[in-house]
Amino acid sequence: MNDNLNDTTQQATNTTDANTSDAPKKDGGRRGRFQDWDKEKLKEVSRRGGVEAHRRNTAHRFTSDEAKRASLIAVANRKARKSNQAA
Repeated sequence: MNDNLNDTTQQATNTTDANTSDAPKKDGGRRGRFQDWDKEKLKEVSRRGGVEAHRRNTAHRFTSDEAKRASLIAVANRKARKSNQAA
């Protein structure tokens, strides 16, 4: 009985390892690379993660100081992109 249990556990481990490995896919890409995902799929997965984080009460909540700093960085980045596009 224990041998069957060990075999089943080993098979599950092997399957998990195969699913999460960095083995190249047939098309030459690597498994699990977000940049290879369809934009809508990535957006949906991100949304679900955010919803779940809020449900678990583990989502980051910005303080007003953090929000101000993030806003300043975003504005600076936007200005830099615009100046690079104009050049």
